[in-house]
Amino acid sequence: MNATALPEVDTEANNEVLYEFERHHALIEEHIYASADLQDHDALHMILCEIHSIRENAAMLQLSEIMSFTNAIENIIFSIINGNLAPTHELSEALLMAMDHLRNIHLEKLSDAQFDDLNITRSEQALTMLAVAQTKSR
Repeated sequence: MNATALPEVDTEANNEVLYEFERHHALIEEHIYASADLQDHDALHMILCEIHSIRENAAMLQLSEIMSFTNAIENIIFSIINGNLAPTHELSEALLMAMDHLRNIHLEKLSDAQFDDLNITRSEQALTMLAVAQTKSR
């Protein structure tokens, strides 16, 4: 077992977490698309609730990478809600890319899937866009 290996968890639990993630992911995407570039505060609160649910599920399985990443997404959403970060189309796109990265992390951690450099590059772009957006808002 390597240093980053997960604690032993049964396949049924992994499948349940993956199913729940896909459900939350679909709702988050729906709210991002419906929120007119993150202008709708009700949609932002729903996104926040869904992200929090994903983080809580990850905590049950001690998936620290997912917990950290969802926490970063929560902070971005809080910044938009509190007016510290301007909602833009680019930020919406970055959040969608971040959600794709989150899906990859779930699949990699819970089903031993491996992803190519293209997905890693896309995820890095999303995180860079989020960081730039947050920096511009300060």
